[in-house]
Amino acid sequence: MNTGLINTNNPSIYTPEYTLASNVSTLNYALQPLFQAEILAIDCETTGFDPLTDSIRLIQIAAPNHPVLLIDLPAIPKSDRQLLKKLLCNSAVKIAHNAKFDWQFLTLAGLQPKSQFFDTQLAYKVLTAGLKTSSSLQNIVKKLLHLQLDKTQQISDWCKPLKSAQLQYAAVDAAILLDLYPILLNKLKQAKLLKIAQLEFQCMPVVAQMELNGMLFDLSRWQILGAKLEAEKTDALNQLKQLRIASSQMSLLPELTDIVNPNSPQQVLAALQAMGISVQSTNQKDIVPLSKQYPVIQALLDYRHLSKITSTLTDNLPKHIHPKTGRIHPNYYQLGARSGRFSCRNPPLQTIPPDTVTNLSNPRSIPIALP
Repeated sequence: MNTGLINTNNPSIYTPEYTLASNVSTLNYALQPLFQAEILAIDCETTGFDPLTDSIRLIQIAAPNHPVLLIDLPAIPKSDRQLLKKLLCNSAVKIAHNAKFDWQFLTLAGLQPKSQFFDTQLAYKVLTAGLKTSSSLQNIVKKLLHLQLDKTQQISDWCKPLKSAQLQYAAVDAAILLDLYPILLNKLKQAKLLKIAQLEFQCMPVVAQMELNGMLFDLSRWQILGAKLEAEKTDALNQLKQLRIASSQMSLLPELTDIVNPNSPQQVLAALQAMGISVQSTNQKDIVPLSKQYPVIQALLDYRHLSKITSTLTDNLPKHIHPKTGRIHPNYYQLGARSGRFSCRNPPLQTIPPDTVTNLSNPRSIPIALP
Protein backbone atom coordinates (compact mmCIF):
# COMPACT_ATOMS: atom_id res chain seq x y z
CA MET A 1 0.00 0.00 0.00
CA ASN A 2 1.46 3.35 -1.05
CA THR A 3 0.24 6.01 1.35
CA GLY A 4 2.60 8.64 -0.01
CA LEU A 5 3.66 9.51 3.52
CA ILE A 6 7.32 8.49 3.47
CA ASN A 7 9.77 11.25 2.63
CA THR A 8 11.59 9.82 -0.39
CA ASN A 9 14.50 12.27 -0.01
CA ASN A 10 15.33 10.85 3.39
CA PRO A 11 13.71 7.46 4.13
CA SER A 12 14.52 7.82 7.84
CA ILE A 13 12.10 10.78 8.08
CA TYR A 14 8.39 10.06 8.15
CA THR A 15 6.27 13.18 7.74
CA PRO A 16 2.55 12.62 7.10
CA GLU A 17 0.20 15.49 6.48
CA TYR A 18 -2.48 16.06 9.09
CA THR A 19 -5.59 18.07 9.88
CA LEU A 20 -6.26 19.23 13.43
CA ALA A 21 -9.93 19.30 14.43
CA SER A 22 -10.50 21.40 17.53
CA ASN A 23 -14.10 22.38 16.84
CA VAL A 24 -17.23 20.55 15.74
CA SER A 25 -17.52 21.99 12.23
CA THR A 26 -13.92 21.12 11.31
CA LEU A 27 -14.35 17.65 12.79
CA ASN A 28 -17.54 16.78 10.93
CA TYR A 29 -16.17 18.13 7.64
CA ALA A 30 -12.97 16.08 7.99
CA LEU A 31 -14.86 12.92 9.00
CA GLN A 32 -17.11 12.76 5.92
CA PRO A 33 -14.58 11.39 3.37
CA LEU A 34 -13.26 8.82 5.86
CA PHE A 35 -16.54 6.88 5.67
CA GLN A 36 -15.47 5.67 2.21
CA ALA A 37 -12.28 4.07 3.51
CA GLU A 38 -12.12 0.29 3.91
CA ILE A 39 -9.37 0.51 6.51
CA LEU A 40 -8.77 3.04 9.29
CA ALA A 41 -5.71 3.32 11.47
CA ILE A 42 -6.56 4.54 14.96
CA ASP A 43 -4.38 5.76 17.80
CA CYS A 44 -4.86 7.82 20.94
CA GLU A 45 -2.62 10.17 22.88
CA THR A 46 -3.65 10.30 26.51
CA THR A 47 -2.88 12.25 29.67
CA GLY A 48 -1.57 9.06 31.30
CA PHE A 49 -1.63 5.28 31.06
CA ASP A 50 -4.55 4.47 33.39
CA PRO A 51 -7.88 4.50 31.53
CA LEU A 52 -9.74 4.67 34.85
CA THR A 53 -8.19 7.97 35.91
CA ASP A 54 -6.61 9.48 32.78
CA SER A 55 -8.29 10.68 29.60
CA ILE A 56 -7.83 11.04 25.85
CA ARG A 57 -6.25 14.22 24.55
CA LEU A 58 -5.96 13.34 20.88
CA ILE A 59 -7.59 10.74 18.66
CA GLN A 60 -5.71 10.12 15.43
CA ILE A 61 -7.46 8.53 12.46
CA ALA A 62 -5.52 7.70 9.29
CA ALA A 63 -6.97 6.50 6.00
CA PRO A 64 -5.18 5.88 2.68
CA ASN A 65 -4.73 8.99 0.52
CA HIS A 66 -6.04 11.35 3.21
CA PRO A 67 -4.32 13.58 5.74
CA VAL A 68 -4.29 12.12 9.22
CA LEU A 69 -7.18 13.51 11.23
CA LEU A 70 -6.12 14.67 14.69
CA ILE A 71 -9.08 15.23 17.01
CA ASP A 72 -8.56 17.40 20.08
CA LEU A 73 -11.19 15.48 22.01
CA PRO A 74 -11.59 17.80 25.05
CA ALA A 75 -12.53 20.56 22.61
CA ILE A 76 -15.43 18.51 21.20
CA PRO A 77 -18.54 18.40 23.44
CA LYS A 78 -19.81 14.90 24.14
CA SER A 79 -23.15 15.79 22.56
CA ASP A 80 -21.38 16.57 19.26
CA ARG A 81 -19.45 13.32 18.89
CA GLN A 82 -22.15 11.28 17.15
CA LEU A 83 -20.55 11.34 13.70
CA LEU A 84 -17.20 10.30 15.18
CA LYS A 85 -18.88 7.47 17.05
CA LYS A 86 -20.59 6.36 13.84
CA LEU A 87 -17.24 6.21 12.03
CA LEU A 88 -15.61 4.16 14.78
CA CYS A 89 -18.48 1.66 14.55
CA ASN A 90 -18.62 1.31 10.77
CA SER A 91 -17.51 -1.73 8.75
CA ALA A 92 -13.94 -0.56 8.04
CA VAL A 93 -11.10 -2.63 9.45
CA LYS A 94 -9.73 -0.81 12.49
CA ILE A 95 -5.93 -1.01 12.67
CA ALA A 96 -4.17 -0.19 15.94
CA HIS A 97 -0.99 -1.05 17.78
CA ASN A 98 -1.69 -2.47 21.24
CA ALA A 99 -5.35 -1.96 20.41
CA LYS A 100 -6.38 -2.94 23.94
CA PHE A 101 -5.05 0.37 25.26
CA ASP A 102 -6.92 2.51 22.72
CA TRP A 103 -10.09 0.40 23.02
CA GLN A 104 -10.22 0.98 26.79
CA PHE A 105 -9.78 4.74 26.58
CA LEU A 106 -12.25 5.09 23.70
CA THR A 107 -14.79 2.90 25.48
CA LEU A 108 -14.68 4.97 28.65
CA ALA A 109 -15.04 8.11 26.51
CA GLY A 110 -18.28 6.69 25.04
CA LEU A 111 -16.62 6.00 21.67
CA GLN A 112 -16.16 2.24 21.74
CA PRO A 113 -14.82 1.07 18.34
CA LYS A 114 -16.43 -1.95 16.69
CA SER A 115 -16.24 -4.16 13.60
CA GLN A 116 -13.06 -5.99 12.58
CA PHE A 117 -9.81 -5.21 14.32
CA PHE A 118 -6.22 -5.66 13.19
CA ASP A 119 -3.72 -5.25 16.01
CA THR A 120 -0.22 -4.80 14.59
CA GLN A 121 1.33 -5.75 17.91
CA LEU A 122 -0.62 -9.02 18.20
CA ALA A 123 0.04 -9.76 14.52
CA TYR A 124 3.77 -9.42 15.07
CA LYS A 125 3.56 -11.57 18.21
CA VAL A 126 1.84 -14.33 16.25
CA LEU A 127 4.56 -14.18 13.60
CA THR A 128 7.40 -14.23 16.13
CA ALA A 129 5.85 -16.63 18.66
CA GLY A 130 8.53 -18.27 20.76
CA LEU A 131 11.20 -15.75 19.79
CA LYS A 132 12.65 -13.28 22.22
CA THR A 133 12.00 -10.02 20.39
CA SER A 134 10.33 -6.73 21.18
CA SER A 135 6.83 -6.08 19.82
CA SER A 136 6.99 -2.33 20.39
CA LEU A 137 5.86 -0.13 17.52
CA GLN A 138 9.36 1.33 17.31
CA ASN A 139 10.95 -2.09 16.88
CA ILE A 140 8.38 -3.37 14.37
CA VAL A 141 8.72 -0.25 12.23
CA LYS A 142 12.50 -0.64 12.29
CA LYS A 143 12.33 -4.32 11.33
CA LEU A 144 9.66 -4.11 8.63
CA LEU A 145 9.89 -0.57 7.25
CA HIS A 146 13.52 0.21 8.07
CA LEU A 147 12.52 3.49 9.67
CA GLN A 148 13.50 4.89 13.04
CA LEU A 149 10.56 6.26 15.03
CA ASP A 150 11.24 9.08 17.46
CA LYS A 151 9.14 8.29 20.56
CA THR A 152 10.39 11.12 22.79
CA GLN A 153 7.06 12.97 22.56
CA GLN A 154 5.23 9.99 24.02
CA ILE A 155 6.12 11.10 27.55
CA SER A 156 5.55 14.81 26.91
CA ASP A 157 2.83 16.72 28.73
CA TRP A 158 -0.43 16.14 26.84
CA CYS A 159 -2.47 18.27 29.24
CA LYS A 160 -1.02 21.59 28.10
CA PRO A 161 -1.61 23.35 24.76
CA LEU A 162 -0.36 21.06 22.02
CA LYS A 163 2.93 21.80 20.27
CA SER A 164 3.71 21.14 16.63
CA ALA A 165 6.17 18.39 17.61
CA GLN A 166 3.41 16.60 19.51
CA LEU A 167 0.98 16.88 16.60
CA GLN A 168 3.56 15.57 14.14
CA TYR A 169 4.41 12.69 16.48
CA ALA A 170 0.72 11.81 16.86
CA ALA A 171 0.16 11.86 13.11
CA VAL A 172 3.11 9.53 12.54
CA ASP A 173 1.87 7.03 15.11
CA ALA A 174 -1.37 6.55 13.19
CA ALA A 175 -0.11 6.91 9.60
CA ILE A 176 2.70 4.39 10.03
CA LEU A 177 0.12 1.69 10.76
CA LEU A 178 -1.19 1.96 7.18
CA ASP A 179 2.22 0.89 5.90
CA LEU A 180 2.63 -1.89 8.44
CA TYR A 181 -0.80 -3.40 7.76
CA PRO A 182 -0.23 -4.92 4.28
CA ILE A 183 3.21 -6.24 5.23
CA LEU A 184 1.94 -7.99 8.34
CA LEU A 185 -1.17 -9.22 6.53
CA ASN A 186 0.92 -10.81 3.77
CA LYS A 187 3.34 -12.38 6.23
CA LEU A 188 0.45 -13.89 8.18
CA LYS A 189 -1.03 -15.33 4.98
CA GLN A 190 2.31 -16.75 3.86
CA ALA A 191 2.87 -18.37 7.25
CA LYS A 192 -0.74 -19.69 7.27
CA LEU A 193 -1.28 -17.88 10.54
CA LEU A 194 -3.96 -15.39 9.52
CA LYS A 195 -6.81 -17.32 11.18
CA ILE A 196 -4.78 -17.57 14.39
CA ALA A 197 -4.14 -13.83 14.35
CA GLN A 198 -7.81 -13.12 13.67
CA LEU A 199 -8.77 -15.17 16.73
CA GLU A 200 -6.41 -13.02 18.78
CA PHE A 201 -7.91 -9.85 17.31
CA GLN A 202 -11.42 -11.04 18.21
CA CYS A 203 -10.31 -11.71 21.79
CA MET A 204 -8.84 -8.25 22.23
CA PRO A 205 -12.05 -6.41 23.30
CA VAL A 206 -12.85 -9.17 25.80
CA VAL A 207 -9.39 -8.96 27.34
CA ALA A 208 -9.62 -5.17 27.44
CA GLN A 209 -13.00 -5.35 29.19
CA MET A 210 -11.63 -7.90 31.69
CA GLU A 211 -9.01 -5.37 32.72
CA LEU A 212 -11.58 -2.59 33.07
CA ASN A 213 -13.89 -4.81 35.14
CA GLY A 214 -11.14 -5.83 37.52
CA MET A 215 -11.73 -8.14 40.47
CA LEU A 216 -13.35 -7.60 43.83
CA PHE A 217 -10.91 -7.75 46.72
CA ASP A 218 -11.94 -8.23 50.35
CA LEU A 219 -9.11 -6.54 52.22
CA SER A 220 -10.31 -7.48 55.71
CA ARG A 221 -10.49 -11.18 54.85
CA TRP A 222 -7.15 -10.89 53.10
CA GLN A 223 -5.55 -9.55 56.26
CA ILE A 224 -6.94 -12.49 58.25
CA LEU A 225 -5.58 -14.87 55.63
CA GLY A 226 -2.23 -13.12 55.66
CA ALA A 227 -1.90 -13.60 59.40
CA LYS A 228 -2.69 -17.32 59.04
CA LEU A 229 -0.13 -17.75 56.28
CA GLU A 230 2.52 -15.97 58.33
CA ALA A 231 1.76 -18.27 61.28
CA GLU A 232 2.10 -21.33 59.02
CA LYS A 233 5.39 -20.03 57.69
CA THR A 234 6.65 -19.53 61.25
CA ASP A 235 5.65 -23.10 62.15
CA ALA A 236 7.52 -24.45 59.12
CA LEU A 237 10.54 -22.34 60.03
CA ASN A 238 10.52 -23.71 63.58
CA GLN A 239 10.61 -27.25 62.20
CA LEU A 240 13.63 -26.31 60.12
CA LYS A 241 15.60 -25.28 63.20
CA GLN A 242 16.72 -28.87 63.55
CA LEU A 243 18.88 -28.25 60.48
CA ARG A 244 22.40 -27.50 61.69
CA ILE A 245 25.62 -26.92 59.80
CA ALA A 246 28.23 -29.55 60.59
CA SER A 247 31.34 -28.37 62.41
CA SER A 248 33.50 -29.26 59.41
CA GLN A 249 31.40 -26.96 57.28
CA MET A 250 31.68 -24.24 59.93
CA SER A 251 35.47 -24.28 59.67
CA LEU A 252 35.27 -23.83 55.93
CA LEU A 253 32.66 -21.07 56.19
CA PRO A 254 33.49 -19.20 59.41
CA GLU A 255 31.09 -16.38 58.60
CA LEU A 256 28.14 -18.75 59.15
CA THR A 257 26.49 -19.62 62.42
CA ASP A 258 25.38 -23.18 63.11
CA ILE A 259 21.77 -22.22 62.33
CA VAL A 260 20.94 -22.87 58.69
CA ASN A 261 19.52 -20.09 56.56
CA PRO A 262 16.57 -21.84 54.82
CA ASN A 263 16.91 -19.44 51.87
CA SER A 264 20.48 -20.58 51.20
CA PRO A 265 20.58 -23.69 48.95
CA GLN A 266 24.23 -24.19 49.84
CA GLN A 267 23.61 -24.26 53.60
CA VAL A 268 20.46 -26.38 53.32
CA LEU A 269 22.23 -28.94 51.14
CA ALA A 270 25.16 -29.20 53.55
CA ALA A 271 22.80 -29.63 56.51
CA LEU A 272 20.69 -32.30 54.79
CA GLN A 273 23.78 -34.26 53.84
CA ALA A 274 25.09 -33.93 57.41
CA MET A 275 21.83 -35.57 58.56
CA GLY A 276 22.56 -38.54 56.32
CA ILE A 277 20.00 -37.67 53.64
CA SER A 278 21.34 -38.70 50.26
CA VAL A 279 20.57 -35.70 48.08
CA GLN A 280 22.75 -33.82 45.58
CA SER A 281 20.77 -30.59 45.32
CA THR A 282 17.86 -28.79 46.95
CA ASN A 283 15.93 -28.32 43.70
CA GLN A 284 12.23 -29.16 43.93
CA LYS A 285 12.51 -32.13 41.57
CA ASP A 286 15.25 -33.67 43.70
CA ILE A 287 13.73 -33.25 47.16
CA VAL A 288 9.99 -33.69 46.56
CA PRO A 289 10.30 -37.51 46.22
CA LEU A 290 11.94 -37.56 49.66
CA SER A 291 9.34 -35.42 51.44
CA LYS A 292 7.27 -38.34 52.77
CA GLN A 293 10.35 -40.09 54.13
CA TYR A 294 11.89 -37.03 55.80
CA PRO A 295 9.60 -34.57 57.67
CA VAL A 296 12.33 -31.92 57.58
CA ILE A 297 12.18 -31.88 53.77
CA GLN A 298 8.40 -31.48 53.88
CA ALA A 299 8.90 -28.57 56.27
CA LEU A 300 11.40 -27.05 53.83
CA LEU A 301 8.92 -27.38 50.94
CA ASP A 302 6.16 -25.84 53.06
CA TYR A 303 8.40 -22.96 54.04
CA ARG A 304 9.36 -22.23 50.45
CA HIS A 305 5.75 -22.39 49.31
CA LEU A 306 4.54 -20.08 52.06
CA SER A 307 7.43 -17.66 51.61
CA LYS A 308 6.57 -17.27 47.95
CA ILE A 309 2.90 -16.67 48.70
CA THR A 310 3.50 -14.16 51.46
CA SER A 311 6.14 -12.22 49.52
CA THR A 312 4.40 -12.11 46.15
CA LEU A 313 0.76 -12.07 47.23
CA THR A 314 0.07 -11.35 50.89
CA ASP A 315 2.27 -8.28 51.04
CA ASN A 316 1.83 -6.97 47.50
CA LEU A 317 -1.77 -7.57 46.42
CA PRO A 318 -3.27 -4.83 48.65
CA LYS A 319 -0.93 -2.33 46.96
CA HIS A 320 -2.77 -2.97 43.69
CA ILE A 321 -6.22 -1.95 44.94
CA HIS A 322 -7.30 0.85 42.64
CA PRO A 323 -8.17 4.05 44.53
CA LYS A 324 -11.13 4.80 42.26
CA THR A 325 -12.81 1.38 42.03
CA GLY A 326 -11.58 -0.47 45.11
CA ARG A 327 -10.80 -3.39 42.78
CA ILE A 328 -7.66 -4.99 41.46
CA HIS A 329 -7.16 -4.39 37.73
CA PRO A 330 -4.34 -6.65 36.53
CA ASN A 331 -2.83 -6.37 33.07
CA TYR A 332 -3.54 -9.35 30.83
CA TYR A 333 -1.29 -10.04 27.86
CA GLN A 334 -2.36 -12.14 24.90
CA LEU A 335 0.61 -14.21 23.76
CA GLY A 336 2.32 -12.80 26.83
CA ALA A 337 4.56 -15.81 27.39
CA ARG A 338 7.01 -17.28 24.87
CA SER A 339 4.91 -20.46 24.95
CA GLY A 340 2.00 -18.48 23.49
CA ARG A 341 -0.18 -18.51 26.59
CA PHE A 342 -1.74 -15.53 28.33
CA SER A 343 0.25 -13.83 31.04
CA CYS A 344 -0.87 -11.58 33.85
CA ARG A 345 1.11 -8.80 35.53
CA ASN A 346 0.64 -5.97 37.97
CA PRO A 347 -0.15 -8.10 39.92
CA PRO A 348 0.78 -11.57 38.58
CA LEU A 349 -2.41 -13.35 39.60
CA GLN A 350 -1.42 -16.50 37.69
CA THR A 351 1.07 -17.20 40.50
CA ILE A 352 -1.76 -17.90 42.94
CA PRO A 353 -1.62 -21.66 43.68
CA PRO A 354 -4.12 -23.66 41.60
CA ASP A 355 -5.80 -25.16 44.68
CA THR A 356 -6.79 -21.68 45.85
CA VAL A 357 -10.49 -21.04 46.42
CA THR A 358 -12.51 -18.25 47.97
CA ASN A 359 -13.33 -20.28 51.07
CA LEU A 360 -11.73 -18.73 54.13
CA SER A 361 -11.96 -22.01 56.03
CA ASN A 362 -9.11 -23.13 53.79
CA PRO A 363 -6.01 -21.40 55.19
CA ARG A 364 -4.61 -21.12 51.68
CA SER A 365 -7.71 -19.44 50.27
CA ILE A 366 -7.55 -16.14 48.43
CA PRO A 367 -10.54 -13.76 48.91
CA ILE A 368 -10.69 -12.51 45.34
CA ALA A 369 -13.87 -12.76 43.30
CA LEU A 370 -14.88 -12.02 39.74
CA PRO A 371 -17.39 -9.22 39.17
